Amino acid sequence: MECLWIDEIISYPELAKYLITFTSGQTIFLEGDDSQDLYILVAGQVEIFKGDMKIRDITQEGTVFGEVSFFLGDRRTASVKAKTEVEVICIPKEEIKLFLEECPSAGSEIIRRLSQWLTEATQMLYGLKELCDQLPDAVIMTDKEGRILVWNAAAEKLYGRNWPQMRDTNVDEIYVKPDEYKNFLKEVQTRYSAREKVFDIKHPRKGIRCISTSFTVLYDGPHNFHGVLSLARDVTATKKLEKKYKRSVIWLISAFVLNS
Repeated sequence: MECLWIDEIISYPELAKYLITFTSGQTIFLEGDDSQDLYILVAGQVEIFKGDMKIRDITQEGTVFGEVSFFLGDRRTASVKAKTEVEVICIPKEEIKLFLEECPSAGSEIIRRLSQWLTEATQMLYGLKELCDQLPDAVIMTDKEGRILVWNAAAEKLYGRNWPQMRDTNVDEIYVKPDEYKNFLKEVQTRYSAREKVFDIKHPRKGIRCISTSFTVLYDGPHNFHGVLSLARDVTATKKLEKKYKRSVIWLISAFVLNS
């Protein structure tokens, strides 16, 4: 389908600075790069790779790609290479306002495509939450800043807070000692594996509870930290029994020493 707004960009000499040509096989950007430019395909075909696995081809004129890093302000989540000779519009993130002022007809189309991407991402996240709601353990997934992305039904019960309350809030809020959680998380990242620890959390109605939590750190292909997935369960009753047992042992030992 013909994209008239792309024809408009090409027809204006002052917008020629946004047009870039790549030869067949040339890399447009690599997974893990910290570039955040937005690309629009003008002509040719490009391939998208996750690690060594090819995900899909982009062949339709006017297709926007590179939008994940552009939209989230994060590193590239995939690599893009030119399958044929390719011409693209490359918009640096810091110049998007200027670009839209110079080519207003492109604005509505770019916004529409970014909105579509956001809708699809939201639907995927909602589907993940629906799946997690079926699990018996409390599941929390956060991004690299600690903002909560997934908070399942078991987490609502365990922590005493519902999903609307916790959406996009920082996970630190649930812990009695947030610094203890942060320090442990740093340790988990260096080990690159799941670890388990008991934390005290602040339940709105039940007060302080002991929660055993196992962590899995989420990385992308180039080993960039992206977030944390945690599974948790209430071990308050077990911890109370342990304390009673320890007190009983101490009392028995003290009584034995006194009577000997």
